[in-house]
Amino acid sequence: MKPLILAFTGLSGVVLAFAWNAYPVWPNDSVFYSVPIVEVAAGHGLVNPVCMAVRNNDSQSRFIMFPPLESVVMGHILRLFTPDAAGLFKLYGLVTVLKLALAGWIFYRGRSC
Repeated sequence: MKPLILAFTGLSGVVLAFAWNAYPVWPNDSVFYSVPIVEVAAGHGLVNPVCMAVRNNDSQSRFIMFPPLESVVMGHILRLFTPDAAGLFKLYGLVTVLKLALAGWIFYRGRSC
């Protein structure tokens, strides 16, 4: 049991270190959902001025590709950091650590059954 906790703790530390110091490569579709998160955090609303494929053709550049709940919630959380790509990587690092902690808890509960 202790090695499992140490493994998840170590992996979480690596993820946070990379989030703060060495930004990972963006996935191919990140322009669809990462830009609106930064725009919401900056106070510009749910827009995507970067990618023409995910916005309508009016002057507001409204975001129309994905359901907006993730972008809005993560955008408001991103305001705790800086509303730019560096802050977004830190937020993604914390979310990844949360996912690792939840997975570790599930493995822990599964072993005790």
